[in-house]
Amino acid sequence: MNLIDEAEIKKSNNDQNQAQKKLILIVVAIAILIVSAVFIYLYINNAKSKQLKVFVDGSQKSQINIFRKADDGTLLKGKDAKGNDTYYISIKDFTKYFNNYNLHTGLPNSYIEHDYSNCYIENPYEITVFTVGETKITKHETLNNNNIVELSISDKIYAEGDTIYAPSDAIEKAFNCKIYYTAAENKFQIYSLTYLVQSYGTQYPLSAVKPSINSSNPSYEEFQNQKAVSRGYLIIKDPSNNKLGVLNINDPKATKDFEKTNTLKDTSNLEIGLKYSTIRFIEENETFYVKTEDNKVGIINNDGRSIVNPIYLSIDTLDSSSGTYVAQSDTGRFGVIDSNQRNIIPFDFDQIGITDTYGDPNVTNKYLLLDYYIPVKNSEGYTFYSKQGARLIANQSFKGVGCVNNSSQTGSGSRGVVVIPELHSVIISYDEQITGDDGRPRTATFYGVVGDLYATDGNVSKMESIAGHFTQIYAREVSGKTTYMAVQEGTSVDVVEFINNYYSQIQQGGQTQEQANVVENQEGTEGEGQQEPTASQG
Repeated sequence: MNLIDEAEIKKSNNDQNQAQKKLILIVVAIAILIVSAVFIYLYINNAKSKQLKVFVDGSQKSQINIFRKADDGTLLKGKDAKGNDTYYISIKDFTKYFNNYNLHTGLPNSYIEHDYSNCYIENPYEITVFTVGETKITKHETLNNNNIVELSISDKIYAEGDTIYAPSDAIEKAFNCKIYYTAAENKFQIYSLTYLVQSYGTQYPLSAVKPSINSSNPSYEEFQNQKAVSRGYLIIKDPSNNKLGVLNINDPKATKDFEKTNTLKDTSNLEIGLKYSTIRFIEENETFYVKTEDNKVGIINNDGRSIVNPIYLSIDTLDSSSGTYVAQSDTGRFGVIDSNQRNIIPFDFDQIGITDTYGDPNVTNKYLLLDYYIPVKNSEGYTFYSKQGARLIANQSFKGVGCVNNSSQTGSGSRGVVVIPELHSVIISYDEQITGDDGRPRTATFYGVVGDLYATDGNVSKMESIAGHFTQIYAREVSGKTTYMAVQEGTSVDVVEFINNYYSQIQQGGQTQEQANVVENQEGTEGEGQQEPTASQG
């Protein structure tokens, strides 16, 4: 072999080595790219899995600013009464998920501008009020004569600027929805009431809950029973006789016999058996109003226990915290009983509670005013009882409870009034015979203030007539402050200030001339017509 051939062989070997090195480098580079791509893919997917996601009725939604967060960006959370996690949700942003709800700042029928300590949502069936610092929400049932119910929630309502946050259990109750959180996926799933009713109606063909409500003429009973679904209870019907019962959706023993079937199987696991002609969910304490075939009504607990036996013509919750109920006996008269079937107030009355709140936001229970006074009415008029069953004003009755606002006289920003919380008192009206300008006798209506100035914690043993002989009592809302005004002989007076000053003077052994004149006017008319309220003598 000559030297030329040897050089060519070496050159060829070097070229092959260089090519192999380049190939190895290319393979290594491709491998690095693949590993990097896999790493980036896994990183992105991991980041996505940690990113907060919100789904409403199965559809993913934007969740910007909906949750109240800590300084480090984590979700703030608490616990509800059952030990479940609760999260703090912006009412304003949550409302955007539900087209059938409208959000308003302030309180219903309030004249206060820029009130960021209150807000309310409304749909065609109810209005729900949120108040910062409260551990309850208040619902005005527009389908039920604007009846007002209070619902306890797990924690207080917060405000940050003009944004109000409520714990998720409050949101569930207010919007009649369900909220689930999956920590592993950092995902919230929200289900509207319509979605829940339709889903469970498909899953359980024996459901008696209608999937929709006729908005032009909605039924209170239908809407209440829809809300029961959001709390885990489904009204079902026996197709053979149309009798109704209650299925606990969260009880696997009971649900297995009702899924995907039109035929009744084992009904022994039902919370409430199939034996009632009418069932209506009572949201306030998650119980059920039931009616038998012979049109007698009662209250059944959500576990099937009888709270009030179905022996009455009608029944309604008076105070859920004390377990008391307004009932109507076979005689047609009304009384109050407790959950042990004991009479608290005798069945001697034509009416219990008031029928008109006159736009007073402090009336949250038409049966129980200020958590102290139960108004009752018979042929003689209105008087008051305590929650313990004691008559609070002996031998005295009144024409009415509350005073309507006469805006033409009191001006804008004024409203009617039923109670004055600062005085623990109630506004009453009474008729009196007077002599008109023409010299003829006529009947005039006057207003007074009755109550217990020193009532505490819902306990009161006696109401007194505090002041009276006013031709108008109304509330005025100015710059977030409520002032209660009373009109006498054309002159307006701040009734809270007047009464506080009067009692202060009594304690000091004297009184102003103006106060003495008012008391004299009141005392001078005693015994004319129906007995009227006079200033208490301490």
